[in-house]
Amino acid sequence: MEPVHSEISALFLFQALFHPLPLGILVVNKESEVSYANPFVYTILGLENEAPLPPLSSMIPSLDQSNPISSATPSFSRVDLITPIKSRIPITLITYPLTLPYLEFEGYVIAFLDQMSTFQIQTLFEEVNALTSTLNEERHTFEHLLSRLQSGIIWGNTAHIWYANSRAKGLLGPLLSPLAGITDLFADSQKLLHYLERKVSLSNLEMELALPSRTLPCLVNISYLPTKEEPGWLIEILDIEEKKKIENSIMDMAQLFIRERNELRENQRMISRELHLAREIQFSLLPHKEFPSIAYLYQPMEEIGGDFLDLFELDNHHTGIFISDVCGHGIAASLLTVMLKQKLGELRAFAFHPDHFLTALNKALFHQLRGYFLTAIYAVYDHQSHLLSIANAGHPHPFLYTRRHFATIATTRSQPIGAFLSTAYEVSSLTVRPGDRILFYTDGLLETENPNGESFEERRLVDYLEHNASKPAYDFLQGILDELRDFHGERNLEDDIALICLDIP
Repeated sequence: MEPVHSEISALFLFQALFHPLPLGILVVNKESEVSYANPFVYTILGLENEAPLPPLSSMIPSLDQSNPISSATPSFSRVDLITPIKSRIPITLITYPLTLPYLEFEGYVIAFLDQMSTFQIQTLFEEVNALTSTLNEERHTFEHLLSRLQSGIIWGNTAHIWYANSRAKGLLGPLLSPLAGITDLFADSQKLLHYLERKVSLSNLEMELALPSRTLPCLVNISYLPTKEEPGWLIEILDIEEKKKIENSIMDMAQLFIRERNELRENQRMISRELHLAREIQFSLLPHKEFPSIAYLYQPMEEIGGDFLDLFELDNHHTGIFISDVCGHGIAASLLTVMLKQKLGELRAFAFHPDHFLTALNKALFHQLRGYFLTAIYAVYDHQSHLLSIANAGHPHPFLYTRRHFATIATTRSQPIGAFLSTAYEVSSLTVRPGDRILFYTDGLLETENPNGESFEERRLVDYLEHNASKPAYDFLQGILDELRDFHGERNLEDDIALICLDIP
């Protein structure tokens, strides 16, 4: 039996190896240009065979286009394949470097299937991975690759068989004599000869091997693969019974994936219901009584969040204003706001004095926060004297709108609640005037960024505050939230937002 001819072109090799496979195969050169695509690629993209393919960056935008060869590794990823009509098809994808020195080819292979068929991808590329160590052995590489395939591979013509891989030898045995040709291996040799004479690639032909004691039904894939001197064909033989076993195995795995997917969806629905209930509970903690000249707005980043606010009617002339921000987001932070709401009710005896109130709150929560901390402001407004007293536990300074300009209220900012047990807080006081407006907020207002990495504070905040100060309090706050979303570029923000607006009548 003669050795494999080194004159085989790369394209013929790709056609022989990948044309009949029931998964998408793209062979890409080192310039990220598609050198070969098998029929499955055209089918899933909805294109006619040999029609121009979209650029790789359009088909698989999540693939690293800048340096695909160095980033190609034998690991699976789930991405979207973008068709020419811009529909998204979820696929399981693997990339693998491919270097064929004797054919002067360097690039990589991309293989993909829908997410229910990853078994076939894994089987194929486990074989490829096992063979890469011998790719530098030019003549033996091709033989070694074909010998590891699970289907029988024969290369030859009607007069001679040049090569048969180990699977073909196991199927055909003594039929593979040096004097035998391809047609001698099949009971229906005339039928096969008819196909060979057409010199085209054909798939899934039902044939029968002419074994010494019986005939064996099989599926045959034919690829025309000549040498420079004479015609030749690469024949792939698949045992129908083994093919059925593989298909049944794939179906079993598909059913398993479907069950797991359904269980995951049910778990997600359950979590969604529980988060919705938690959101309702958290919103029930907010003040429901209307306070003259005070409006508030609360918008968690997720279903639930760690920002919190509360308002207290201390007597006919005094109102307590509390706003806080627990470090972190989500369930843990929201649970702390529930505990915070309870402690605020227990500390009403200190409510007329902001410094004593935050000091008592820190002592009450220190051992229960378990490593968490929260920033907070507690302020008391006297409606008769227009005196505003503020204590600050590491929270952003409030804004004051007066004389048609916004300015920062410089409060004494001490340590956050839960940072140190013995922290004492101080009061900063100022007298406000009718027509003034005070804005309390959490740091999401300042730190929200746009796609360019610019913060809302440095780009839009002051302009919005000064040009919208005449709006009613709630509309003013809602406008801030709308402006934040527009600046951020998405409806869902990256931090919780809590706002309180106090107007001085």
